[in-house]
Amino acid sequence: MNALALKKFVEVNQKLASECAHLLSQCNKWEKECSLYDHDREALMDFANEADGSRVGGGGER
Repeated sequence: MNALALKKFVEVNQKLASECAHLLSQCNKWEKECSLYDHDREALMDFANEADGSRVGGGGER
């Protein structure tokens, strides 16, 4: 491998490493976003279950 080919190889690998780091950063961002969404979804489901439970047990008593 001559010097020019080696230089091109290094440049391409550096570009790929940079793109990989960017994708990893994006992946971490989306994992955090999904975790927050999942937490909110679970909280809403718990709230709905509690609301259903209070309607069933306490609706007709006066």
